Formats: sequence, C-alpha cells, structure tokens
Amino acid sequence: MADDSDLEDLVAMYTHPDLKVTEEEAAWYSSCYHSYHRVFVARVDGRLKGACTWRVEGERHCGLGWIDNLWVEDDSRSIGLGEGLMKAAIEDMRRSYETFGARLRKVVLTTQVDRPDARRLYERLGFRLVAHLGDMYDDGIEDLFYLLDVREEPRAAGRRGSDGL
Repeated sequence: MADDSDLEDLVAMYTHPDLKVTEEEAAWYSSCYHSYHRVFVARVDGRLKGACTWRVEGERHCGLGWIDNLWVEDDSRSIGLGEGLMKAAIEDMRRSYETFGARLRKVVLTTQVDRPDARRLYERLGFRLVAHLGDMYDDGIEDLFYLLDVREEPRAAGRRGSDGL
C-alpha cells in the first residue's frame, strides 16, 4: 500500500508520455487517490516501478469495485508486477467491502484497444470484455470496458484462465 513517501515517485511515474498527463495532473491524481481511494505500489530493488489504484464505484452495498489505473514502468514489465498488483487490489477490495458489511460482487476497468499486453493480463485474470466504448477518453482511440464477476468463484480472481468465465 502506498504511503506519503511514495507521492513524489508516483507523480514521476504517472508523467510517462504514454499516459498523456502533465506533472501537475499527475500530482493531482496521485494526491487525490492516495487521500481518498486505494493505491498499491510495486518496487524493484527499492524503486517504485508500478502502481494500481482502485475505488468504490457507486454505493458500497452495490459491491462494485473499479480499477482506475494500473501502470508498470517499461523496464519492469513481464516480471509479474501487474498481475501481483491486480491480485492485491482485488483482495483489498474484498476486505474493504467486508469491513462495511458488504460483499464485493464485480470489478470493472477500462483500457484502450491498442494496449494488447494489458488486455491479455486482464483476460488471464478472468476479466471479460463486455463493451466497446468508442473514443470515450481520447478522440480516435477506442476504449474497452472489462468486467470480472467475483461471485462465480469466491477468492478465485486471478487463478482461472481467460476461458474461465
């Protein structure tokens, strides 16, 4: 879980050119999520190399969690950081909902069609593509909506293949 000492590193990470944000926007995002939502970080050799942010979507009783962002630095991809961050976030969602007397039912996220590695990861973790959103976030870039129904196999998120739903 991220702490105050991670904010500067998060801002630096989120100013990656592929994320299309300024340093000011990255600072706002990092501060906002650290203060009001959940941020998990991954380190390699003591350096922050990835992060995953999630939040409650709608009312807690709905049991819907939203993965807002998953990012792993280019030089640390394909070593399992993204998968580990996703699994930790989903388990944290379960515990968080239980704290409020609710149950996590579904986890959703969006990604862009031109991010095949991210799409493969989500599908390997059991997410299924449920909608094409057109150019929702960026003009001319197709966004995709993914859903993981965690009610089907309790505590199994991330253990089934892409054909498990």
